Amino acid sequence: MKLFYVVFGSIFFSIVSLINICLFRFRSSNKANYFIFPENNFRFDRRSWPYLKHIDLSQTLNIVRSNSVTLNLLLILKIPNVVFYTQLEIISKVLSKIIKKSHPTKILITFLIFIFKFSRIKLFLSIDDYRVMSLFDRVCKIIDAKIIFYMHGRLSKKINAIKMIDPYKYLVWSDFFKKKLRKYNKSISYNNIIVTGNPHLKNFKNDLEQDRKNILFIGEKSINIKHYLQIVQILEKDKIKFYYKLKPSEILQPDIVKSLQSNNITVIDSCSLASTLRKFRIGFVVGNDSTALLEALFFLKIPITLNIRLRLNKEYVERNQIYKLNNLKKIRQLLNKKHLLQKRVLKNSILIWRKSDKKVSIKKALNKFF
Repeated sequence: MKLFYVVFGSIFFSIVSLINICLFRFRSSNKANYFIFPENNFRFDRRSWPYLKHIDLSQTLNIVRSNSVTLNLLLILKIPNVVFYTQLEIISKVLSKIIKKSHPTKILITFLIFIFKFSRIKLFLSIDDYRVMSLFDRVCKIIDAKIIFYMHGRLSKKINAIKMIDPYKYLVWSDFFKKKLRKYNKSISYNNIIVTGNPHLKNFKNDLEQDRKNILFIGEKSINIKHYLQIVQILEKDKIKFYYKLKPSEILQPDIVKSLQSNNITVIDSCSLASTLRKFRIGFVVGNDSTALLEALFFLKIPITLNIRLRLNKEYVERNQIYKLNNLKKIRQLLNKKHLLQKRVLKNSILIWRKSDKKVSIKKALNKFF
């Protein structure tokens, strides 16, 4: 039955996409964009909305990644000119099995080239989704379209896709990330990397209060909840409150929610990271490979990684910008070093988030280049 829904859904949403592509051809616009729509609610992804809100979506071809049939049905009503990216992937994989010696990616690229050419796309805006950014960059090069990426998470030398692209413009959060991007990919002109600031940190101030010692746990695939529960057990005699922040699109199973709540861990869903840190008087942010650990530095909170199969945050740990906890039993020792660590946090906060000489607002950047 599940296979039937997948096949039927792929066919139906592919037809909807095809109709929207045909209708879009008759519009005077030559712009398209790609973004992700989270499954756990019917709101735009917070990583993309600061950019999308400055765009008239009725005048762009909107390629959306969504993996929920129910959500896709709602997106037909919510987003004009919608093209379902996941269905293009599914069809490409099916055709690759029918057509021997044809790789799914090659078929997908062929589909995208046709769509872009047919729709006369000349400008393409995309979240820097590492799974597809090199693919879109390649397609735009072939059809001679300009592609603009905007940053949604910290950059890392471990992300191979960053090294393979040559975009028209790349919107980044600070001078620190501008230099990192240029270091990872020297083919990108320094002038084509535009500093806009991190939209999620806008209008928030730092907060270096000595008495804030509550702990915020970050939801991540790489971390088993039991690690967080162990920390709570170790610190159960301390006067510390614990909170668990859901990652974008995360949906916890009822038994996990019950386990967290029974261990006095408050689950937070709707609040942004900034609001959460301030509202619940957070002093430490504990996670693993999440961008939230770097964002915590902006608010002068102490970021701690559990160092479990660390990948993207590894270079930040090596530079003492994120602090690692290899042994959970030593969590109290690390917390007791708060005053010493805060001095480093302040230094890293200035380096990563506050050294930006020439910032351009997202609205101005998009008005100028898109």
